[in-house]
Amino acid sequence: MIGIPPFLGFFSKWLLAKGALDAVTGGIIQPWAAYTIVGAIVLSGLLNVVYYGPILINGWFGGKEERPAHAHGHGEHHEPAKEKVKLTEPSWVMVSPMMALAISTLVLGIYIKYPLKLVASVVKIYFKV
Repeated sequence: MIGIPPFLGFFSKWLLAKGALDAVTGGIIQPWAAYTIVGAIVLSGLLNVVYYGPILINGWFGGKEERPAHAHGHGEHHEPAKEKVKLTEPSWVMVSPMMALAISTLVLGIYIKYPLKLVASVVKIYFKV
């Protein structure tokens, strides 16, 4: 989604921007429209960094979770204190699907020509290109 290397959305956003610029050379759209499209793609990538960056950083490098402590008596209302809660490592049942997905994403991202050949053959069959 972020659209900058090495994140997953880079390849799709790159092809969208390239397609917009190629449409100018083909006379399909005006140059200002292509630059607007490319600008929107770049802005989308930057906004995704702003929105998802803290989530990724806290997910991978975050500390202990904080929960409100119940340190005051009944009827006393003040700002609740925070207590640190120790988090445990997830089991293999949780980790193995994430690792399989991460490894397959990296392999398909590095060796992209094989999935693209498959997609190109399907496009040729269905769209008679």
